[in-house]
Amino acid sequence: VGSFNDANLEFAKDYVESIDPEEKTLVLGGGRRISYGKLAVCTGASPRVHLSESPRLITVRDTDSAESLREVISRSNTRRVVVAGNGAIALEVINKLSGVEVVWIVKHDHVGDSLLDVDV
Repeated sequence: VGSFNDANLEFAKDYVESIDPEEKTLVLGGGRRISYGKLAVCTGASPRVHLSESPRLITVRDTDSAESLREVISRSNTRRVVVAGNGAIALEVINKLSGVEVVWIVKHDHVGDSLLDVDV
């Protein structure tokens, strides 16, 4: 994880404790608060939390919705996106994002933990 470095990407090894869509912030397990413009929650096949119905929260379930997220962001004045997750969809979302600051939150020790061998 430490070697994953990009000018637009901040990587946090933690988990999301809570989301406040009205304030556009989330709280990590360690207590850190992160603000966002748009939030992509990448939990895998079945979300483990109930997400509020907010126009500021976009759920991405497949590559088509990852592309839709990219289009929404490109049409808005979003400057910062928070991505929580480390599976295939999260990797797809990270790949699609450009022109914004990205905060990527995973609970694993390395990127793509559920998909790739540590040595990859």
